[in-house]
Amino acid sequence: MGASIKYEGEFDFMKEKTLADWDRLFRIVQSSDPYGHLRSIHNGSILYNHTRPWVTHVSIQNGSAVEDYGRAVLYRDVYRKPVVFDEVKYEGDIERRWGNIPAEELVLRFWEGTIAGTYVGHGETYRNPQDILWWSKGGVLYGQSPARLAFLRKILEGGLPRGWSRLINCRTAPSRANGANTTSGISAARRAPRGRSSSIKPNSPMA
Repeated sequence: MGASIKYEGEFDFMKEKTLADWDRLFRIVQSSDPYGHLRSIHNGSILYNHTRPWVTHVSIQNGSAVEDYGRAVLYRDVYRKPVVFDEVKYEGDIERRWGNIPAEELVLRFWEGTIAGTYVGHGETYRNPQDILWWSKGGVLYGQSPARLAFLRKILEGGLPRGWSRLINCRTAPSRANGANTTSGISAARRAPRGRSSSIKPNSPMA
């Protein structure tokens, strides 16, 4: 999407500012930016009104939106703008509920977002001897998801020249009930065990 301006991560946790303050900041940047950068804002527990004309794309923190069929596309249908789920929980092993999903689950969420015509952001929270989480400081990626996501990226880059829209009708998608097979091995990915595969090398440098 190129360079963009995100006004705040979890804006609603900043109790000193009101929604009117955020509206005003958006309008200031919109009127002052000669290059027309993309503009959005990231939520905590309260969603910003992304229908505002100064918001160019939707920035959402909601892991459950890409856990299953038919959820992610609802945001796109409502806002009629590009939707970025930039925080959907992280591959890792920390105690917090948002930082300990396996690589297979994170990659599944990318597939769910992609087939709904939306975008998903990556993050990692593995412990290491230096007590540095990639999530907060960057550095070296230790997980399996980057290599797995490279496969999805290869598919996307070899696809339609005009880009991707919603790939299936999420409202009539095949059921996962009774272990039924679903598109792109998604059900198999969900059943995959936690832990690292010996076929993926750890300590991969960040791309």
